[in-house]
Amino acid sequence: MPLPELPTDAVFQGQVHQNGEDLDHWLKIVHDSRFHIYTAGKIPRRLIEEYVVGDVSSPIMTYELRDFQEGAPDDDMFSIPKPFTRDVCKRHTGGFPYLHLFSWYLRF
Repeated sequence: MPLPELPTDAVFQGQVHQNGEDLDHWLKIVHDSRFHIYTAGKIPRRLIEEYVVGDVSSPIMTYELRDFQEGAPDDDMFSIPKPFTRDVCKRHTGGFPYLHLFSWYLRF
């Protein structure tokens, strides 16, 4: 998997020690939401989105990447089990549940 890109307007907040690892803490604020982005160098480790009203902050989503490996996934991860083939599969886009993958922060 290629490395994700941080939002260009995220502000560096310093380093923190989490799960036995020194991480860079970045912050991006969008209206009523704050996004705490934690990276080990360029490798993403955690993203926390919180909703803020006045002095009250409520966490909405937390993502943790614990076994992130840079590079392309194995081709066999995309193989279709028999008796199915690509010719008989129907494309489906959308619906719930869906996967956020760090919302839009995990961009390639």
